Amino acid sequence: MIESRRNFLSHMASIAAGSFLLNDVGYASFILKANKNPESIDRKELSKLYMLEKSSSYLNHASIGTVPRPIHNAHIKYLEICESNPSLYVWGAPWKLITNKTRELAADLLGCYSNDIAITHNTTEGFNILAHGLKLNKKHEVLFSSLNHAGASMSWHGLSKIKNYKVRSFEFPIYLINEMNRKDIINIYKSQISRNTKVLVLPHIDNIVGLRHPVNEIAREVKSLGVEYVFVDGAQSLGMISIDLKNSQIDAYSMSPHKWLQAPKGTGLFYVNKNLRDIIPKMWYKSSRPEEDKTATKYEDYSTRAWPAVVALGDAIRFHNSLGQQRKDDHYNFLWSETKKIIDKESRLDWLSPSNYDLGSMIMTIGIQSRSSFELSEILSNDYNIHIRPFEKPINALRISPNLSSDLNDIQKLIDVVLKNI
Repeated sequence: MIESRRNFLSHMASIAAGSFLLNDVGYASFILKANKNPESIDRKELSKLYMLEKSSSYLNHASIGTVPRPIHNAHIKYLEICESNPSLYVWGAPWKLITNKTRELAADLLGCYSNDIAITHNTTEGFNILAHGLKLNKKHEVLFSSLNHAGASMSWHGLSKIKNYKVRSFEFPIYLINEMNRKDIINIYKSQISRNTKVLVLPHIDNIVGLRHPVNEIAREVKSLGVEYVFVDGAQSLGMISIDLKNSQIDAYSMSPHKWLQAPKGTGLFYVNKNLRDIIPKMWYKSSRPEEDKTATKYEDYSTRAWPAVVALGDAIRFHNSLGQQRKDDHYNFLWSETKKIIDKESRLDWLSPSNYDLGSMIMTIGIQSRSSFELSEILSNDYNIHIRPFEKPINALRISPNLSSDLNDIQKLIDVVLKNI
């Protein structure tokens, strides 16, 4: 038993240092390899780190992202350690120390304090914690738009029948998005605030057309009109764009790292500011932890959980940091600009996403005029091994969401096939 514990501590020290990930691949080395421009990313080298089918064009990261091989390999090694002595490794105290390292990495990425971060399972969990915990009554209204994802809205609908508060959803003018500026978007939300609106729920980047909401300005403006809480769905923003929560008026921000941060599935991040934590109780009860009740960790009282995935989430953040946000921004801006140029030249296709990248994202949506988007999606997938997300409501469109390993050839191939089949 003594030897087992000694091995345990040795393993834990290695994990905490990130040595499995670093020694296995040396994942940062590909960034500059064969690159004349050290500020860019070598797409060919980067693509080698993914396990996607070589013959496929995967352009659906906004639904489910793909884990790079270094993160996958590290995750497997953590699982193997767990299975070598499950009761010791699952319940051992050092896991908590390592988890705190993941939490610190997440806080740095989000521009907030580590005490503000809970490590959850997905975006939906964060919104369920909020909807269950917030005290609301028949005088109160929870407001969101038609751009909200079900993961951020259904908990409010379901609990409204129990708590007797009102939920109101308004139609966002989706066909006008490509004509809007920041002020237009802010004014749309301001125009919908009523005297009873207590909570506004909105996406940072929506999953339909990829509108990048100016969430900080919206939060400031609606609070000046009497809204008490602003909760943001960050499922599509984490790992794609820069996020700074410390100086914002956002009260809670829930995220799914399995998309753009490329972390293992079943991991989530949940930001809750200090004032809100005093109001929202924890949702799960396994132990009595009064000393932690003032931090966001109180929302993690799960008992047994998949610790290896939590540790690998920290590695995914390290991987993201090694790439650098500026390199990501440059590549995404390039893909967005070139894709828009191609679509603007095609009379049979409509660009439905924002017309300015400051309001846009790596979610690019193409309106289809003459054929069902679901029919096209099946053709793309079955005949050409191209994977996207179709929408028929509220728009007949194909959503393209490439990642860092994607290049313009993938998108051009998609568009050529679409034009051939409409």
